[in-house]
Amino acid sequence: MIKDIQYNETQKDLVIVSSELPRAANLIDVQLGQLYYRPDWGVDLEYFLNPDYEIQAESFEAYLLQRIGFWGMNVINFAAKQGRFVREMIFNFGNAKENNSLMRG
Repeated sequence: MIKDIQYNETQKDLVIVSSELPRAANLIDVQLGQLYYRPDWGVDLEYFLNPDYEIQAESFEAYLLQRIGFWGMNVINFAAKQGRFVREMIFNFGNAKENNSLMRG
């Protein structure tokens, strides 16, 4: 697990925090090949949004989990809920003792 050191205003001290959650959010939000300095960072969202064919939601979820795992982020739990129009994906990162989650819909 990757840790960062940040300044906590309320404690007036440096604290160690997990950085997997913001890294995963950044990974999911960046189109693969878009970054000049890191062309292999991101997900290929354009491929999955191609109107010429339909891709199952489970395939896209598996792809996201594969990309997150490829970059060494520890997903301890994944859940997906289908609404009327939007599918919500919940990723939990870190050790089982921690509660770091990322929701994408």
